[in-house]
Amino acid sequence: MDRISDKRKCMASLAVFRDLYNTKRDIYSVIAEFAKLALAENALSSFNLQQMVNIINQEYGFDLPVAVVKRALGKLKFLDNDKSSYAIKQDAVFNADDIRNNTIHENAENQKAIDSLCEYVQRKIGTNLSEKEKKDLCNDFCAFIIDDTTTSKYGEHILQFIIEQSNDKDFIEQLNQIKQGVVIFVGLNYNADYNTIDKLDTPLHIYLDTEIIFHMFGLNGELYKGLFDEFFELVQEINKKAKNPIIKLRYFAENRDEIDAFFKIAERIVRKEEQLNPSKQAMCNIVNGCIDASEVVEKKADLFRMLSEKNITIDSQEHYYDKEVNWDFLINSESFYEYKDDDTSEKDIDRKVNLLNYISIKRGYKSQSIFRNVGHILLSANKVTFNIAFDPNVKIDNCVPLATSLSFLTNRFWMVLNKGLSNLSTLRSINVITKAQIALSSRINDNVGRLFSQFIEEDKQGKFDTDRKKATLAELHKSSVSPDDLNADNADAYVDVLSVTDINTFIAEKELSEAKNKKEHQETLKKMEEMKEQYDAALKERDIQSSEKDVALRKAALEIQSARNSEYQNEYQKQNEDYIEKKNIYIKKSQIKDWVNSVKIVFVHLLLVIVLFVINCFINIKKNEAVDNNSWIRIVIAIFNFIVFMIPFMRPLWNHERVSKAYKYLLCRSYRKQRNIEYENEYRGNNPEPILKQISIEEILEELKNNK
Repeated sequence: MDRISDKRKCMASLAVFRDLYNTKRDIYSVIAEFAKLALAENALSSFNLQQMVNIINQEYGFDLPVAVVKRALGKLKFLDNDKSSYAIKQDAVFNADDIRNNTIHENAENQKAIDSLCEYVQRKIGTNLSEKEKKDLCNDFCAFIIDDTTTSKYGEHILQFIIEQSNDKDFIEQLNQIKQGVVIFVGLNYNADYNTIDKLDTPLHIYLDTEIIFHMFGLNGELYKGLFDEFFELVQEINKKAKNPIIKLRYFAENRDEIDAFFKIAERIVRKEEQLNPSKQAMCNIVNGCIDASEVVEKKADLFRMLSEKNITIDSQEHYYDKEVNWDFLINSESFYEYKDDDTSEKDIDRKVNLLNYISIKRGYKSQSIFRNVGHILLSANKVTFNIAFDPNVKIDNCVPLATSLSFLTNRFWMVLNKGLSNLSTLRSINVITKAQIALSSRINDNVGRLFSQFIEEDKQGKFDTDRKKATLAELHKSSVSPDDLNADNADAYVDVLSVTDINTFIAEKELSEAKNKKEHQETLKKMEEMKEQYDAALKERDIQSSEKDVALRKAALEIQSARNSEYQNEYQKQNEDYIEKKNIYIKKSQIKDWVNSVKIVFVHLLLVIVLFVINCFINIKKNEAVDNNSWIRIVIAIFNFIVFMIPFMRPLWNHERVSKAYKYLLCRSYRKQRNIEYENEYRGNNPEPILKQISIEEILEELKNNK
């Protein structure tokens, strides 16, 4: 939605829009209901078309074209129409109470959420918000829900608030209802036939950017992979319904080269030639479990094999800039160099602009205001790419952008297939929690990435000794997070890193936190003794009511429980890290042992075959000589023939499994992978994983009572 006059009004209107569409399934009838409300609220008896368009767009936060409103007004039989002027017929009666009540109800529900958000932010920042700040916070919150791209001042607080409210079903359902309204309304834009939300009957080429390919392969986590799978299933369903597949998935040569370069870095990391950046989830998942660089190469081969299996092919066009006519569609990279940072260089921006240029050239002079006509679009997950694609100098108002997201295409294809709104909530791409998890984890990892870049620079200057370097890297790894891992219980622990802008401050805070934890532990032990003494003294006080004793005891027990469980959590983390390290060592040793044994067995087997072959050759030669005069040769020939004769009868008595496994281990990569899984299962069977111990409030109470 390019222009939204009042985001709070828009949220309520979108929720009502969704309900009306779900009932009527006719866009014009839905808009006609809003026109009826506008007539009632503004006490209009006559009006012109532009006046009604302005009222609807301003009062309800929409951005409807004149043609749509005009056709919707035709649904109102109580109106007289003279060209662009309208008047209510004499004695006409109409009722707008239903939509008025629905709008009031949605506004009230939205206001509850906004009030809760304001209270939450005030608790987080430790001060009251001014009325202007509350208004800004409200606008930022509404902008996030309705997919506006406005930069958010209170972004991290809004995202954390939504994630921490994820267990509140009513709250999440309210936000997701608004999101569904967005899907319908956005479907109304970029569309020529307003009788339906959308249709797709012309070829559409979708070009996958590198991050989307990583989503497909699962390198960015299960959540991103699930989003891609949703999209891909809808693409397949649309293609099956068409006579010929109309959606084709492609990727550019630049993406192939970028993937190759990415995996080259992974090889260097595995060989200990380069340090792993903990903020790069895809890189972490590539190198995870790789003992040798060859395993990284295997993963890359698996990725390209998956692309081929899904019929995602490389772009066949080789030249884009050789024809002068194509120059009219080019974007100037230099104007976007302001987006460069530690992770994005001018060269990276040139590469992103190139991909957008390719899409622009492929579209040519086609009308870009109708989605089904564009023919080509870049599917990306890169913020810089979106910043360029949606820049006012690149994207024309009410035109389909050159690049889009998984959620945009998934939602649109859902409506193309006419799957209905009742099942729309099953899509992860439309779930506001999913969106918040992705946005917050992205912010956290971006900041961890900036801290890591600063750490690398200072490490080159020799500012870190070995122990401090290891400790810092460990803390950076702990601070990065995948969207899958963010939930209502742990979001607060990860958000702290967003306030840190300097690696030395980060280290100091972690050291301070560690010292604080030690001090708190000692204070907790001391406090426990004091509480125990107080509790014992309280028992001797006969004038203290029993209920007061129980309250004091429970309060003390809760504090003790919190301290104990915190200790158990720290101990579990250390044990788990040690467990994983020992498991990897065990697997490595087992691999070496299998390699040595397999080589020995294959060597002996081949040696035996060679010996038999040589003897056979020798005997055949001697046969041609004067065998009759050499009795010892006749004996050797007889023995050898007997051995050869007996081999078929003796083979079933021999166990060939060891020889077979040795060859399979040396020659079959899949068998080695299977053995690695067996090693891991074997280690887990002999060495149970650490268990997180937690103590209950009842156990603490029992302990305090026993020690009184």
